[in-house]
Amino acid sequence: MSLKMLKSFLCITVAYLLCLVLWFMYKSDKVISSLTTTGRLTALIVMLVILYIVSVVLYMIFSYAFFSHKFRNIRKHLKEYNGDLKTLHRIQELEYDAIIDELGEGGDEE
Repeated sequence: MSLKMLKSFLCITVAYLLCLVLWFMYKSDKVISSLTTTGRLTALIVMLVILYIVSVVLYMIFSYAFFSHKFRNIRKHLKEYNGDLKTLHRIQELEYDAIIDELGEGGDEE
């Protein structure tokens, strides 16, 4: 599950960067003209970092809940499947024992 979480982290990071690039392309004139002072630049950077952290945290919580639910369902179905396989194995052993007994009885008559 940790691999899925790492993959989710990388996906949200790429998605955030793509959205940031698209936003910057759309608003580049306004952003560049308003960034004449250093205070505005640092405020923009801080806002973008906070937005990134909030986005990652929310997405990781959602991903953890989703993959945990999926993992629990898979475990439940796997237990049912293993139980069915054990039952099938017992039935197969009974049939083999019956065939061996039948062959053994048939050999004694000759």
